[in-house]
This record gives sequence, structure tokens and C-alpha cells, in this order.
Amino acid sequence: MIMDNKFAAVLKLPLVKFAPTYAVGLIAGFFLPVPVCAALLAAAVLAAALPKLFGRRISVCSLGFAVGILLMSLHMLLYYGPVAEMGGKSLVAECRVTDIQSASGDRAVYIVTLNIDGLPVKARLFGKETAQIGDRFEALIDFLETDRRDTDISYGIALTGNIREFTYVARGLDIYSAVNTVREKMCSLLSYNIGGDEGALAMSLLFGDSSLVSAELKEAVTVSGVGHFTAVSGTHFTIFFAIILELMAGKQKTARAVISLILIPMAVIFFGASASVIRSAIMLAICNCSPLLQRRAETLNSLCFAVVAMTVTSPTVILNAGFQMSVLGVFGTAIVGERFYSEFKLWLPGKLKRIGYILKPVTVSACAVICTSPIVLYSFGGISLAGAFTSALLMPFIAIVMLSVMLAGITEMSMILVPAAVVMRFICTVIKFIGGFRNMWLPMDFDGAVLFSLICAVLISLAAISPKRLFEYGIGGFAALMFASLIICADVRSSRCKIVFAADSGSGAAVIVSKTNAVVYISGTGSDFAEELAECLRRNGVLEIECVIAPDMDCSGAAAIKTISQMLPINTVYSPYYGNFPERFPPKSEIFSTTAEYISLGEITLSAAKTGDETRTEDIVMFSGYMRSAPKNNAELALYVSPSQHELPKNGINISETNYEIELERVSEIIIH
Repeated sequence: MIMDNKFAAVLKLPLVKFAPTYAVGLIAGFFLPVPVCAALLAAAVLAAALPKLFGRRISVCSLGFAVGILLMSLHMLLYYGPVAEMGGKSLVAECRVTDIQSASGDRAVYIVTLNIDGLPVKARLFGKETAQIGDRFEALIDFLETDRRDTDISYGIALTGNIREFTYVARGLDIYSAVNTVREKMCSLLSYNIGGDEGALAMSLLFGDSSLVSAELKEAVTVSGVGHFTAVSGTHFTIFFAIILELMAGKQKTARAVISLILIPMAVIFFGASASVIRSAIMLAICNCSPLLQRRAETLNSLCFAVVAMTVTSPTVILNAGFQMSVLGVFGTAIVGERFYSEFKLWLPGKLKRIGYILKPVTVSACAVICTSPIVLYSFGGISLAGAFTSALLMPFIAIVMLSVMLAGITEMSMILVPAAVVMRFICTVIKFIGGFRNMWLPMDFDGAVLFSLICAVLISLAAISPKRLFEYGIGGFAALMFASLIICADVRSSRCKIVFAADSGSGAAVIVSKTNAVVYISGTGSDFAEELAECLRRNGVLEIECVIAPDMDCSGAAAIKTISQMLPINTVYSPYYGNFPERFPPKSEIFSTTAEYISLGEITLSAAKTGDETRTEDIVMFSGYMRSAPKNNAELALYVSPSQHELPKNGINISETNYEIELERVSEIIIH
């Protein structure tokens, strides 16, 4: 009971009781109507003001909820409200570039900071200029209309706009620019000395830049459950500091504290000031500096402090999926995982206790996966069954890559990258191998899947923080719910029957799903559509494509289909483009150099056409291209795949902006006409 007593003392800390309900209050303050927020705030204040009546613990929890809901409400009223009023207007302002999201040719997407009526604002700007991180410039900005539902607010980005007039004020010459120069040097070293998928994945692992990673490898990363490694997170930050502090300070407490305080701000700039990186930076600073204050840093208390500190200055960060996964991941790893590992060790016979060094990383990773599963399911529609194993297996090798690349960047000795190149080849091989087993991805697209996963995460968390006598009850409830979820998933997979529509840029597709098979009808050229289509297929548990029908496919579209074929077997392809470049098509598919005028699925007919075509009279017609006015058509249901098609007819839906699917009772034979 020693561990239980010590952990029980941690649970009684004021901040540990305050932070969870404070976070709930922030979320309630954002989503709930003002009258409901006011009523909840009044009830929480009453409970907090009467500790003798409700109990001290409930009083502290109520205070957290009241502070959270009040803080978010004031933030939306006094900060976001005035800033949002700039939507649709123009402004001349001096901006500082803090990040570059993408750059193609002479066009780039910048994240900048600027002042609007004395309020500091973070904005996304589109422009044709060539500014660098750290630069300051003056610009005439045309802001787009602001939508509170826009998820960018969770990243602190309150406005989006276009740069119309641009004038440099100053080039970045501070530490921010210096650290970014080192980062760019490391990227160049990786690209030149490793290259290929290995080099692209290394850049993704280190800097979160996955723009050069092939669609095939991206899909394998998701299926194998290591997607969190390819987005810069607290994991990267922690590995980096574990290496640096061990090399430079060892176990010297004072030296570790001083080095941490000096390097943490630079490391935040190096990795990017994402919510998860800042969370990790705060916790590491507390952990390394607490010995100087004769204090012991408790992980849960430090985590709660980080959550409160970050949301006080920027309340909407609580809505950021990366931040949520970071917080829940630490909780699952350091709290839930450690407790479960301690219990599992007690169950092992004497000689088997020696395998603890193998059991621990898998147990800890599994608990982290379970605790973050509600966010993963909401974002990706499924979960990898191999995630815990793959993460535990690859973590040491990723640390080796990080050490090699950083040493090479500091010393400018490319020979140091030889071990990194070998290790990256191994990492890519493992990811592609495990990612090749598509059954490792469990799509959970049934109603209530996110709720099920949330309850599972809550049960396993309660089991970890409850006294030992309640541990087994929590485990039992978790196991029963997990078993029920698997049964539901199996039943949904065996009876899945629907048409799912996906679109990206100027291309779209109708994916007719029957159990684990699919027929894909592509509208438009199919250019750059591989990633979007792969995600659609993965979300719906497709393991084989029976047929691809593409009337207007071009060269890039053929390449996209070939990429998809490297992930899933494609039996047949109908496309008139095949006669020009047969080598661009899947080598193992049966190719017909013709196309379908339309297809029939029972009583439903489906076809594709150019926007404005009134000759198509099928039940469902997917239109590509756009018109300035509302286009005419003679379809029962007109689907548009262009994000530029803003004017729609009465029977029209733009699937570039809205998810849409049709449930079917059963898929009868699909006839190609």
C-alpha cells in the first residue's frame, strides 16, 4: 500500500484537484450558450463558496470549473470578439513571421504576429513574397470572413488573409533566426546525405515536415500507429533533452537546472512552438529545477501546472487536438502505464520478472494509446492495433537518429549521418512491413464509437488512480467495454454497405463499399488525389478495390491510382487514358482503355460530368469544374467536387466542403454501362 498512499497524497494536491474541472470549464465556456454558461457558473461559485457544506474537495473542483468557464467566456468576449470583427476588412500592419506552413514557387503560407487595436493577434497570411522566419514586414492585408467554428482558433490563429502590398521592415537577426538557420542546415544535410523516403521521414520525425513523404509511406505510418512520431511533439522534445542533459550534465542537479533554463527556449524555437512542445518544455523545466528548491517534481502535478499555465494566457489551446493528445499521452504513459506495469510485475512468477524491461515499454505505450483513443478516433475514424508495439519498438532507434542528426548539424560533419541513414532504412522497413497489414487498422465508424473510447479511457484511468481494492473493478469494466466495441466493429464490418463521397481540390470520388471491398468512381482528373482517397478507404475498412472507373483521368491521376495500388490490390481499372501511358497504371491490375458512361447499383445510377452539363439524368451525378453562378443540371442529386463552386442549385451539395454518404441496404451487382 506504500505506492497507493504516496499517489493518494498527490491526488490531494490542490492543483491536481483544480486542473481537471478547470479544463472542463474552459470547454464548456466555448461550446455552451451564454445563458447555460451563466447558470453553471453561478452553481459552481456557490459550491466553491461553501466548502463546509459541500466538502473541501468538491469546493476546489467547483472553483476550477468556475474559473475555467469564466476565463473562456471573457476571452471570447473581450479578445476574440473584437479581433473577429476584422474579418472581411483590410488593414495595414507590421507583421513578424513566426512560421512558414508551406512554400511552393513564389507562393507561401505564413503564420505571423501583429497588433490590432493594441491586441496581439496570430494570423495566417497567403502571399507571393519570400520572407523568412524572424523577418518583419509591413503589408496591406485583406482579411477573409471569420468563422468561430474554424478549428484554427485552437492554434491561436484568429484571422486568415491575403497579402496585397508588401514592404520589408527588417530581416530577422535575433536568436530566433539563428536557431532556424541551424534547423535549415540540418534539413539540407538530411536531404543530401540520406534522401528518398528515409530522408523525408527523418525530416518528418525531427521537424514535423511531412510534405516530402510519399503517400504510400504516410499511409503505412498511420496503419502502423506511429503517426504521432511524424508531428513534432513533446516526445521529440523529451528525447532531445534526455540526450543533451545526459551528455552535458549527467546527474549534477545544479548543472542540469542551469542548462535546462538556457536551452529550453532555444529548443522550443528549434522544434516549433506547438502546444505539445510548450507543454513538454514547462514540465521539463519544473522537473530539472525542482531539486534546487528541495522539492520533488510529481509528474501529475507538473502536468496540471502546465495545463493551467498554458490556458491562462491562451484559453483556446484547450481545443487543440495536438495539445489534448499530448496531455492525455503523458497521463497515459506516466500515470496509468506506470501503475499497470507495477501491477503486472506482481502477477509474474519470479523468473519471468526479468522480462520487465520488455513488458514495460509495451504496457506504457498501450496505456497511452487507450488514453488518447477518443481524440484519435475523432480525428482519424479508427485506431491502429499495432500502435503500442510499433511505438515501443521504434522509440530507441528514433533517439539514435535525433542524436546523429543534431551532432551532424552542430559539427557539419556529414559522416556522422551514416548511422542515421542505416537506422532510417530499418525504421522505414519496419513501418512499411507493419503498415502492409491493413487489418491492423481498426475502423470504428459506428455511432457512439468516440463515446465508447472515451468511457474506456475513463475506466482505465480510474482503475489506475483508485485504491487497489477498486483496481480490478475498473479493469473489468474496461475489458467488458473493449470486448463489446470489438464485437460491434466486427458486426459493422461484416454488414458495411454504403456510398462514401470524397473530394480534394478539383477531383472527387464515389466509393461504393461492401464489407471490406470497394468500387471507386472518380470524377475529374484524379490529380493529387491519392492521399485523400487513401484516407477515405482506410476510414471505411477497405482491404481490396474491385474496380476503379475514371472517365477524365490525366497523367497525375494515373500516378495517384498507381500509388493507391501499392497500398491496396486493385483488380480492374477503366480509363481511356491507359492507351497513352500504360506504364503509369497499376502493373497487377486488369486495364480497360475505355470508360463507363455511367454505372448502376440496383436502382441507383451514378455518373460523372463537367459542371453545367445538363445531359446527365442519372440519380447521382458528380460534377467537376466550377461556374460563377449556380449551374443547371438534370440529376436527382448533384454533387460538386470543386471548392470554388460556391453557388449551388437546390439539389446540389459541395462534397469538397461537406462530408456526405448514402447508406445502402445491400450492394447488388454493379453494372458498367
